[in-house]
Amino acid sequence: MTTDTSTPLADGNRIGMLWVASLLPAAATLAGLEIAYLLVDRACTTGNLLPVHLTWAVSLGLALLGAVLGWSQWRRWGGRHAGEEGGPEGRSRFLAVLGMLVGAMASLAIAAQWSATFFFHPCQ
Repeated sequence: MTTDTSTPLADGNRIGMLWVASLLPAAATLAGLEIAYLLVDRACTTGNLLPVHLTWAVSLGLALLGAVLGWSQWRRWGGRHAGEEGGPEGRSRFLAVLGMLVGAMASLAIAAQWSATFFFHPCQ
């Protein structure tokens, strides 16, 4: 049995965008947490919290970017519920909605983690 590799997919060039929308927010959350922990010792020594705040701001921006990418792809594929349909259209709508949801949850997690920087001194 052979597979015809010349069959064009309607979304072949956008599948990467869907995966970025789904994975970028979670990666931004984890990277922001690690980098903020790395910078806390220096912030404790110098008293300068700007690098920690910038880390959280960039990671929040990346998480929101993932949500926006998911939203734009969802709109591109019709902006409706995927339901039980299969194929590239249903899969693309599902991944787009997943990207929006992961982006929203990651943004909330980053905001919660960032809030600790406002209430606690880094030496605590």
